[in-house]
Amino acid sequence: MYYKISMRAGHHGIGQFAQQSVYVSAKNVLQAFEIARRFPSLKHHRSIPLNTVQISEDEYIANAVIDSRKKHFDNEIVPLHIDIIIKKVLPSVIRERKINPNGEKGKLAPKFFELCYEYKNATSDEQKEAALKTLNDWIVETYQSQEDASFQDESGRF
Repeated sequence: MYYKISMRAGHHGIGQFAQQSVYVSAKNVLQAFEIARRFPSLKHHRSIPLNTVQISEDEYIANAVIDSRKKHFDNEIVPLHIDIIIKKVLPSVIRERKINPNGEKGKLAPKFFELCYEYKNATSDEQKEAALKTLNDWIVETYQSQEDASFQDESGRF
């Protein structure tokens, strides 16, 4: 199961806290809380999460591969480093599909798998660089289209 957890990330003034959302894959809500509390930017705030929502596989893939610190502090959409994507995000999606084979399958996963494996199987530096650029462009495009769709759903119009 995938969860979006909103927690206090830091403060800017007395009693003024910044809120940050993290996306985790966990067996249940309690395990998701524990994982979220261990994020470097959240670990100093041992409070109960402000908001927890179970999300779809597509929403997890679109958001888990974005660098949340860059998005939060610099308001930039920057993909995570490729090693983090391949060692953390990709295995969590594969593991979730093995644990819950009859669960809802996302539309983004096949393309995500294809682009990650294309990078892993590249032999030359030029191939790796081209595959990485393709993956990063797809990540940013997917995140922006998902963000636009959620904005349209909430407001009913742009």
